[in-house]
Amino acid sequence: MKKTVVFLILSIFTSVLCFSFTGCRKETDFTTVDGFMDTLKMTWNDEFDGDTLQKYWQWKDSDQSNDNRIYYSKDSCFVENGNLIERIDYRENGKCGAGWYHGSIETMYNFKQTYGYFECRAKVPLFYGGWGAFWMMPYNQFRGDYLSSKPLDDPDYIPPERNPNLNTATDGAEIDIFEAWWGYDNNGHKANSTIHYDYGKYLKSTSKNTITESDIYDGEFHTFGLLWTKTSYRMYLDGKLTVEFDDKGYTGKDGNFVSHNIISQVPEYLILSTELRGGWAGNLDLNDKSKNYDFVVDYLRAYQLPEYL
Repeated sequence: MKKTVVFLILSIFTSVLCFSFTGCRKETDFTTVDGFMDTLKMTWNDEFDGDTLQKYWQWKDSDQSNDNRIYYSKDSCFVENGNLIERIDYRENGKCGAGWYHGSIETMYNFKQTYGYFECRAKVPLFYGGWGAFWMMPYNQFRGDYLSSKPLDDPDYIPPERNPNLNTATDGAEIDIFEAWWGYDNNGHKANSTIHYDYGKYLKSTSKNTITESDIYDGEFHTFGLLWTKTSYRMYLDGKLTVEFDDKGYTGKDGNFVSHNIISQVPEYLILSTELRGGWAGNLDLNDKSKNYDFVVDYLRAYQLPEYL
């Protein structure tokens, strides 16, 4: 009888200890979004309802002609039937002259966040020489004086070589969650994620691409997500983990390991864009100039992890 009582007491004590320490808790499953979604708190979203874009968006708008005949246009971004439309189209009589016009919007001055989960649901355009993209940029725009809390337009600029964060992304990174520019390769089953840091002559980058289960250029909606923590980036496509970056470093194009911390530790804002390049990205002349090519976004949502609230 005494042994039974002692056993019960020990069992209860052990159970209490398990609930008191994280080591006894079930580990989070990061292989799917469902593995952590119920722990998140939504911090911002746009469902693109209504008739116009909300005032918290800013956009790019070209104002002069160029040799590439590729232009950003404010009117290429609009809301229609509960979706954001970013239209790529060729205009003979565009405001900057004949050429391809496309759109980009961002939340630079109205929403930014450090760490969290960010997701959009979108239809990706199938276009030669261009792509749809979901990405983030640091609010400080890679200014070395950011950590001294100076405003963005402060004239006292610290050169990159004096920046204590040079060769890291701790003061900000361009986080390309997905760039869908392989539509005509691999039967539409290829996506790309890239991290850029230390802009200008010190620019460094690392990319990972994946052959996806889904054909993301099939004209249907797909979800694209980023789980950003203090030590990692994890990218998701249709709820499944595709690529991962951590703070230990990465293998460069030459096969050597680069021991740079590429995980941003500063606020970043959201960008939804179509990007036109031509050249290495594809021949623009292969597109039908009489057609519209649309990047269609159903929603964009931001969440925060409990440890960062």
